[in-house]
Amino acid sequence: MDDDVVTSPRHFLTKLQQGEVIPPVRAIGMVKAEDGNADNILYSSDCGEWTTIPIDLIAKI
Repeated sequence: MDDDVVTSPRHFLTKLQQGEVIPPVRAIGMVKAEDGNADNILYSSDCGEWTTIPIDLIAKI
């Protein structure tokens, strides 16, 4: 996927299921430290729900 392309979640999922998404995938949002865990960060696109992401999966910030 082109770095400047914005797509719908449904289109992204379809491409992912078809094996047409080539990592890395860029995510834009907010991050914060996870209390008591130095191996993960918490990510959210809207500060409503937070997803735990292991820092070993992140190429760069």
